[in-house]
Amino acid sequence: MAKRYFEQSSFAPLLMLLLAAALSYSDLLWRFDRWIYDAELQLLATPASKEIVIIEVDQKSLNKIGRWPWPRDIHAQLLQILASAKPQAIGFDLLFSEADQYNPDPDTQFGKALAAAESVVLPVIIERNGPNFVETLPIPAFSDHAVMGHANVELDKDGVSRSVFLQIGLGTRRWPALALAMFTPHHPEIQQALPGQRVIAAANAENNTLVGDYRVWLPFYDPSSHFSRVSYIDVLSGSIPSQFFHRKYVLVGVTANGIDTSITTPVSTGSQPMSGVDFAAATLDGLLKNTLWQPLPMKWQLFVTLCFVTLSMSICARYSPRWLPLVIAQIAAVILLFSLALLYFAGFWFAPAAILFVLLLGYPLRSWGQFEKLIHSLFVERKLAYITLNSIVDAVITTNAEGFIDYMNPAALNLLDNSLPRLPRLNVDQVFCVAVNEHRYKLGELIRQSITHHEPLKFPACELSILDRQSMTANLVVAPLFAKGGNLIGSVLTINGVENIVIRKHRSNSTSRASDSPPD
Repeated sequence: MAKRYFEQSSFAPLLMLLLAAALSYSDLLWRFDRWIYDAELQLLATPASKEIVIIEVDQKSLNKIGRWPWPRDIHAQLLQILASAKPQAIGFDLLFSEADQYNPDPDTQFGKALAAAESVVLPVIIERNGPNFVETLPIPAFSDHAVMGHANVELDKDGVSRSVFLQIGLGTRRWPALALAMFTPHHPEIQQALPGQRVIAAANAENNTLVGDYRVWLPFYDPSSHFSRVSYIDVLSGSIPSQFFHRKYVLVGVTANGIDTSITTPVSTGSQPMSGVDFAAATLDGLLKNTLWQPLPMKWQLFVTLCFVTLSMSICARYSPRWLPLVIAQIAAVILLFSLALLYFAGFWFAPAAILFVLLLGYPLRSWGQFEKLIHSLFVERKLAYITLNSIVDAVITTNAEGFIDYMNPAALNLLDNSLPRLPRLNVDQVFCVAVNEHRYKLGELIRQSITHHEPLKFPACELSILDRQSMTANLVVAPLFAKGGNLIGSVLTINGVENIVIRKHRSNSTSRASDSPPD
């Protein structure tokens, strides 16, 4: 039994380690990990950057200029105003994929404005068309005078967007993210060491395979803060001075309900999603602050997971089940703090759900193991007590709180010649009567006296009547039985000096048999 328990106790930690590694590698608990990540993101969110300005195509602008889409000479006017202010970069989160076949002059004006301006980024969209992917680019008249940046958004399994690929494309062609294309001209060093999770198969991709590389998770920004926002019509009308955009990163996009792009993010307040231009601004915000995050590489994720599980099991093994909930809560808090600190100081996300699951699973398993050990211990103790009671020569009788007999050892049964009445429940008063100093008592009275005094009562050399058929002289001890809380559970009666009685009975029986036998 000891060997079996040792094998089981050695196998359980190994099973826990394998379970933690499997859960971490398979990402089966992704929903819980994302929930933890979203909570940590809220704690680490910083105010929106003041270097970013969003020009909104809002309802106010639609009411003044007219229904969407607008003629592109309007965008040319806006671009001329912005270019005169010499911003850091201008990014349009608006598609210009089709030429105006009926009125080409507005397109010509916008093309000239693009050629005259500097650091203008136009979006590329890669989307599925049936079984294939297609790239939607600006028309050549525009793309020849601007930098291209993709405006694709990545969605997790729960439909929430938390990350973006800094590079994406079909086959081996790569488009930088719109925000990265705006950021790079002033920070060319980032091209030497792009942050983000690499895609190993990127170099071998087929021409129609969509491949994203350098995936980063966005820290977003504190929802209580906002980027500087101005209405499109206010810029055109001159209500906003052009110098407001000097050395700023300017993003132009749609925020009017019904025509904007809606993206659900961890910082979406209530049911209000984020617009596409706000998502691009959040990516640019992370680049400016150098706070873009990425998942911990899998080999390190597994290593840290196994280390934490091993350490947790070692700590929990030192405490009894009574203290385990508190110990597990403290270990869980340390694991969550480690994940938060790693994200804040190193920019790596450690997914803790696998460890927390194994940690919580270990509590009922440990408690069940302790329960089995307790049951086994009680069984052994009961068996030892039974053997002890059956081996002693004193008669031992136990009763419940009402005086009904629960147990009689063999010496007690032998004392009664196994002649007890066949009743479902037998009270001691139906079996015994005691004479002490010529005063007769029912045994139940003596039991009640011992209960009142909370101590055993001893009656040496008393006259004990059994079933009103025989009597004998014996030493009687009556003791109450109390539970740990002080509640009465019964009594125990001990009749010693019985061995002499048994010997006399045995001799008497032998003499009787000898007198009945015929002479030789």
